[in-house]
Amino acid sequence: DNVQNIMDYSNCAHMFTEGQKSRVHAALNSNAGGRKNLWQIENLWATGVHDEYEPQICPPIADFKSNTQSGCSNTTVFFEDMSYNTSEIDTYYWYFGESADPIESSLKNPIVTYNQPGSHTVRLVVTNTGGTNELVKEEYITILDGDVAPHIEQFESKNFPFNNNSSNWYVKPIDSEATWERNQVASYDGIGSLRLSSQFFNSSDIIHELTTPELDFTNQFSEQGNPLALYFNLAYAMRVPYTIDGKSIITDKLDVFLSKDCGETWIQRASFESVELNTKGDSIVFNNYVPEASDWEERYVNIQTASNEPSVIIKFQFTGSGRLNEEEAFIVDNGTIITDNIGGNWLYLDNIRIGNGEWETLENNIKEIDFDIFPNPASKNSYLRFNIINDQELYIKIYNILGEQVFYKEKLFYRGNNTVLLSSFVKDNKSGLYFIEVSSKNYYGKDIIILSK
Repeated sequence: DNVQNIMDYSNCAHMFTEGQKSRVHAALNSNAGGRKNLWQIENLWATGVHDEYEPQICPPIADFKSNTQSGCSNTTVFFEDMSYNTSEIDTYYWYFGESADPIESSLKNPIVTYNQPGSHTVRLVVTNTGGTNELVKEEYITILDGDVAPHIEQFESKNFPFNNNSSNWYVKPIDSEATWERNQVASYDGIGSLRLSSQFFNSSDIIHELTTPELDFTNQFSEQGNPLALYFNLAYAMRVPYTIDGKSIITDKLDVFLSKDCGETWIQRASFESVELNTKGDSIVFNNYVPEASDWEERYVNIQTASNEPSVIIKFQFTGSGRLNEEEAFIVDNGTIITDNIGGNWLYLDNIRIGNGEWETLENNIKEIDFDIFPNPASKNSYLRFNIINDQELYIKIYNILGEQVFYKEKLFYRGNNTVLLSSFVKDNKSGLYFIEVSSKNYYGKDIIILSK
């Protein structure tokens, strides 16, 4: 027996002294901390360390990704299984839709070709001896519509990017923050435009993509005095005046890219930083920016490289930082420490024209609707009143100063005088300044409501 506790047992078959052995046994039989349960048969089975234990197979949890979520007709998509919770999966079942080739697959990482424009749902079912799990991603793959240049988009369809009478565009979905959205708060022409604001973004520069249909430029060339170009109108105001080394802390940037191989490669054609996007001059608009008619400006992008190409896609790509993380802070040129938000205000896009064309503005058959709110400032008894000369389905929307919709009513109104009670709007919202718009396919009007409680 090793009677001396000298901690060097290299030449001794007995690794513990009798005293040490007694201490170990005492500890393992102690109720303190539940130690006595460690070596019980029930615990050995429960923890999977019993000599006769056979590990149980955990059921899988389905997940997947793909190399792209958009493309042209006949685009090939590579799907990759990302299922987890187990390393053992016995069977895979994929379903890609009737217009896909193949329609379904049992491979782990299938390759699929899509032939029809539109949005396509993807389903994955994974199975092992532990169980089965299914994941369905609705409208996961979007195949772009096709059109022949010249092409114009003025965001008049209330279902944009799904257009009723023209080719659909594509807005890349983003789960973590708001992205491009159609609105009727302001427009260059007609009643609709597209907008987004980095003020509501997180601090990381997530890319927000807006993509045209696949355009045929076979008959598009540059001519003297009529260059092959992309034109669009925009409105944008700086939200904060702060600078670092003379440069605005607002990181908003709009890039324009062009692809001639259905998005395999992209050519950058233009880049506009916040000061180049700004159409409001030296004016700072800290709160919700609603452009005036004089704020709208045209931008031009040379796309000569698209000349005579059968397949062209143009992508607008917006990035910007918004809310700062807790540990982030900026010391600006005037010594102010910024710790909350460096995002920009709303950027509005409208009247996008692509290629050589006789660009006529939208035939504006929209009549201004004359309405008023009585009383205003609004109270629980306030109502909207207006007169129309024929039956119309009208959309009544109220927005707060952040551009968030706080009231909506859709209803068929009949010719003559009409009233709409605003009691629910008054009840559900705080005192402040709000914007109301009334619209239909033939009417449009907007005004300000002051809510005072």
